[in-house]
Amino acid sequence: CVSHAPHPGCKLLAQRALLTAEHCRRRAMEEPAAKRLRTDLSSDFEESEESALEFQDTLPKPALCPLRLRGRSLELVQKVNDDYLAMLNDHDRNQFFWDAMESLPVEGRRVLDLGAGTGLLSLMAAKLGASSVLAVDASEDMAEVVRWSAAHNGVEDCVNVVAGHSTSLFVAEEEKADVIVSETFGVMLLQEGCLASLAHARDHLAKPGVAIVPSGGAQYVMLMASPALRAVSSTQDPDLAHIGRLRETGRVSFSVPGGFCINSLPDAVAMSERTCVLEVDFHTAKIADVRGECDFTVLALHDGYVDAVVASWEAWAGKERQIRLTTHAEDTKDKPWGFARDAHWGQGVQVIE
Repeated sequence: CVSHAPHPGCKLLAQRALLTAEHCRRRAMEEPAAKRLRTDLSSDFEESEESALEFQDTLPKPALCPLRLRGRSLELVQKVNDDYLAMLNDHDRNQFFWDAMESLPVEGRRVLDLGAGTGLLSLMAAKLGASSVLAVDASEDMAEVVRWSAAHNGVEDCVNVVAGHSTSLFVAEEEKADVIVSETFGVMLLQEGCLASLAHARDHLAKPGVAIVPSGGAQYVMLMASPALRAVSSTQDPDLAHIGRLRETGRVSFSVPGGFCINSLPDAVAMSERTCVLEVDFHTAKIADVRGECDFTVLALHDGYVDAVVASWEAWAGKERQIRLTTHAEDTKDKPWGFARDAHWGQGVQVIE
């Protein structure tokens, strides 16, 4: 419970922001080993049992499988549907990268795309006149999708694709990148290990003074009240309030594959201003720069109860940070692309005890 009257600071937010910052630090420090499918640039991956399965084999009847999906690996179909389809429909996100690359510009320059996914950023760079694009993705299946995408768009001569993690990649000095593009962000800004990959690429795969898109980002948290979120169960008979004893409050939670959509809560009220708990310059930041603990003083905006800390982030490009991309709930509300943004990112929520 907080009071609107000025006070030394909301210790609760400080504690939750500390946990959020610690979460960012742990995620940033994690070597993206789960994505490292090999230690060299050969293409002999060890297939998992799931990756060997074909999509039609997982359906109750093979006849239920559309012809276009027959013979496709289960892992590929799941990855595209879970991770990429909503992202491809986020017009504002896609426009951010068009504008950011055009403003550099990338024309006539070598571009490195880290975590290429479907190849969208690689294709943008090629269409904007990059002299060459090296698209790197840890997944052999997704690397094949990038090749497919490049051929489909007539830029296969410009886009070279490598399957494997970028930290195992070697490029000759004359082939090092002038520009690095990457969008390996999760619900939390550093959740997917982007800082480790970018730091390695800056030092080993790029020329001095390399331009990076996005050029930086910031993680924010905000206190929120919501009786709907506070409720354990909408039923009073039978009484299931005791199930609340199992509610997790020790860390930031996400839905799968994205975050929570705060805009879907009918009674959400901001109980504090949004507070920046972490800012990184992708041209210079290293994992050691991410603090494990930090304290913040904020002023409560209203009297009442605080039910959760909401985490969202911003990324930017341009000399004046004028090209921006955010996951703040109010920035997606009522936008034609808002559903797609919330579906693949949304916000992180840490319920308060």
